[in-house]
Amino acid sequence: MDVFEQAQLVATIISSIATAAAAIFSYFAVKTASESFEVSKEQIEKGKRPVLEIFNKDYKVNFTESFLTDWRNCSEEEVIPRYSSAFYLSLGNIGNVTARNVSVSFYYKGIESINFTQTDLFKMKKVQITPKKRYQGDYEYNQYIIDEENINGLKREICDDINYLEYLGSIQPGTDQVNRIYLPKIVIYLTNILSEEIQNEEQEIQLLLKLRYSGPYGEKYFQQFKIINKIRNVTKGSTNEMVGKLVAEELSNKKL
Repeated sequence: MDVFEQAQLVATIISSIATAAAAIFSYFAVKTASESFEVSKEQIEKGKRPVLEIFNKDYKVNFTESFLTDWRNCSEEEVIPRYSSAFYLSLGNIGNVTARNVSVSFYYKGIESINFTQTDLFKMKKVQITPKKRYQGDYEYNQYIIDEENINGLKREICDDINYLEYLGSIQPGTDQVNRIYLPKIVIYLTNILSEEIQNEEQEIQLLLKLRYSGPYGEKYFQQFKIINKIRNVTKGSTNEMVGKLVAEELSNKKL
């Protein structure tokens, strides 16, 4: 092979290597661009979805006269669900599109084994919680009969721990729209009675909230929150006062 042929062979090899390198570079450039596009698309899609938020809320209650005292938070004339307290948490949409067909359901943990009697000699009060099993078709649930005897006589409340469901309709984005989630009375009354035990972490009453809703084009979403009761102070005796904060901790947030 003469010098000229060797030079042609070297040139051909170099050209082939350059072509292959260019092809490889083009492949990775296209792949990177495609991945970047998919990431951007995903980020855009996420940015268009509704996202619901339950806001933390402080409370202060005085149950000098009775442990079966509701936490007042709304007007006397306001229509609330039959099982509910007058105290509510605020629900907002922190996304940037409307959440449609919003439903909220309540679930309980930590109250299954409550069987309790307490006597407050200073205020001449005695309260007793008696759980009973009830059935609604094939569904089993707990019913709590709460009897209180005080200087004003006898008082009784009957509460169920049925998993309630409420429909809230559509929630627009932004913080101007106030959407109320009324807490079940059973949680309020048991918190009043067991306030010291809850504060000392001897008793936990968990309220779980499940939110289901859809976006503007029918895509469905699910969120779940645990409501944590942070009791700051309990004063028994002449005031019987409880101060605390309800904190919402998100457990799940996903597109179905």
